[in-house]
Amino acid sequence: MESRRTYGADLEVIEACRTRGVEVTARQLERWRLFLPERGVEHVKGLRGSRTTGVPGYVEHVITIAEAMQAGLPLRQVPLVLFARGLPVKIEVLRTAYLDLFTYAMQEMDRITADDGSGSHDPQDKADALAIRMAAHTGRTRIFQQWETRARQAVRSGLAPGDSARSLLASVLSAALTGPVTGIPASSEGISEALTVFGLNDGQDPGHVAEHLASITFTAVGEAIRSATLEDWVAAHDDLAAMLRLAETRSRVEAHILPEAQQLVGLTDLPTDEPVSHAALIAGLLVFANDEWRRSLCSELARWEALDRLMSALPEMFHEYVTQQQPPKEIVDELAPILTDWAKEHPTDAKILNLELH
Repeated sequence: MESRRTYGADLEVIEACRTRGVEVTARQLERWRLFLPERGVEHVKGLRGSRTTGVPGYVEHVITIAEAMQAGLPLRQVPLVLFARGLPVKIEVLRTAYLDLFTYAMQEMDRITADDGSGSHDPQDKADALAIRMAAHTGRTRIFQQWETRARQAVRSGLAPGDSARSLLASVLSAALTGPVTGIPASSEGISEALTVFGLNDGQDPGHVAEHLASITFTAVGEAIRSATLEDWVAAHDDLAAMLRLAETRSRVEAHILPEAQQLVGLTDLPTDEPVSHAALIAGLLVFANDEWRRSLCSELARWEALDRLMSALPEMFHEYVTQQQPPKEIVDELAPILTDWAKEHPTDAKILNLELH
């Protein structure tokens, strides 16, 4: 069979990838064309035919796809990786990838609940069946291992009832899934236990959290995926980036100023570079993120980043006193001029942190 003609622009891309240690073929480029940016076509006066011209970032696009494929990701999920990395993706291609992942997840949920043998169509029974299956496979991922460890600690310390960590984990997973599966808020007690096991108990109202989760139903997520505009997708992507920055910054600051028992250790469980996990979080953000929520997120991020910059400027010996209501007088006397000088150099951060100048 005659080999397919390789365009000059493709040969340039193949060579550029090769110089960066990534091998791709002309046939692969052809298969991936749908996921790549449109290239320009140039007509040169006096010459027959046309020439395809490259676009900025095209090689990065190709390398990202190649690395995702080498990591074992199905081709249909590649747009999720491109979008997570901030590379441009056609909205039709992005929506198709999300719907494919969403449909697969729904089919897996139906299969799991059918396999439990109960034959029940009650949504709460479905949430329970999913929770039991998930709890039984805790060893497969790092985040589930963390949850099981915290469940074990909660049982041992009496913070949560249960005969075993596995049964407690199944219980809290059921509570967390009740809202998204049924659209009905879980019990405040169940959500409180879930927040403890997930390492996210910050004293928030569990009833409010339960109502929030009940608003992010799988039905609502599916509708949001189908109807979201490109602006909606970009906003949700940026929201997730801000959430991850907040989690990273707060974790770093809390490690300096709080004992481990008081830190929100669950913040470190958030996936930093897992496109499928990011896809699930972005889909949820499409449902509930609004201007008021974004203002709150930006305010919280600004506060923790300001505190992070303050911690970087303070000698380590003072870190533990930053959050104390009444630190020792000798510490206050020594710390006051340092804070005053820092506030003068960083007036915006000082205002955010309510530092008074004397």
